Amino acid sequence: SQWLPSDRVILLEDSGEGTSVEPAGYWLRDNSISEELQLSHTLVQRVIDERTSVLLADVQNMSQDISQSMVAMHLRSAMAVPLFDNERVRGILYLDTTRPAESYNADQLQMVTATANAVAIKLRNQSMASEIATAARIQQAILPDKLMDVEGYDLLVRLDMCRAVGGDLYHVLPRPDGAIMVALGDVAGKGTPASLAMSACMVLLSTLADIGGSLDQVMGMMHTKLYENLTAEQFITLFLGDLEPQTGRLSYVNAGHEMPLIIRPDGTMEELEPCSPPVGMLPEFTCRVGVTTLEPGDLLVIFSDGIPEATLDGEAFLGIEPVKSILTQMRRQPLADISNAIGEAVDQFLKGGHASDDVTLLLVRRK
Repeated sequence: SQWLPSDRVILLEDSGEGTSVEPAGYWLRDNSISEELQLSHTLVQRVIDERTSVLLADVQNMSQDISQSMVAMHLRSAMAVPLFDNERVRGILYLDTTRPAESYNADQLQMVTATANAVAIKLRNQSMASEIATAARIQQAILPDKLMDVEGYDLLVRLDMCRAVGGDLYHVLPRPDGAIMVALGDVAGKGTPASLAMSACMVLLSTLADIGGSLDQVMGMMHTKLYENLTAEQFITLFLGDLEPQTGRLSYVNAGHEMPLIIRPDGTMEELEPCSPPVGMLPEFTCRVGVTTLEPGDLLVIFSDGIPEATLDGEAFLGIEPVKSILTQMRRQPLADISNAIGEAVDQFLKGGHASDDVTLLLVRRK
């Protein structure tokens, strides 16, 4: 409206792919005008279908059907350009004037077209931000915000996402036989694709935990379903354990995940090594079930690779030794203090920089 002599500047926008464009905003030179915003349907449809800008330099002296409704409105000149974001037309930027002395030209059309391109990209970014925010809310709803209470044990979880949505997952679930399923995993990749695979894995975990069956059966069924439905480049590293609360017996499968640690009261440490490939990576899946015991005072620490592989430049990494040192020194401290110390170690190593991967930490201590 400031650059060009216009009576009306109208922004039309759709509400999603496949929906019709509707006025989303407008500017009127005569603020007293209250009539409905009338536009040529033929003009609008042509811009959308052909993804092209349309210039009507002299509406009153044109004979095309496209201008008939505009002639009735006593328009002198009009332009309509697509809001094309290099993928689809999201709407239209439209200008017209009734001033007899004015006639839009090709240079002005080029100016409006460039403006519309910038607006289209902005609209796409806003739409993507809205979709990601929705995905983040869904993902947060899927992840338990509070772990179940297990008599005789303290549990705490920490998840710091490097983006709005991520691929790390955790769960603590009751089993039909009275055991407690403990899970922590990491989907290969980042962002929305990883979050979709993570959501599928969470649903499968909940379902299979309810059904029952041995740990290797659960992992086998998870692998089958995920291998069938994930893309070729996706897989999930996963630690899955069955804890018998009364005895402390822990059966587990480490499917290509970072090695969880058990810190004993005397400071000795046990690593739970991988015993199968990641879930969903290979056509065939076989696993070995490991067994250990959480004695009173023992601390089980499960974490994603966002902790030891914290990095600023992709060359220097935090590593596991600083984490082990914290766990050894603070093994008798409250779980919240241990979690905070590990989080601070990651932050200090990154020197205030942005983490390149999700950070997930699950602590289980037998009282």
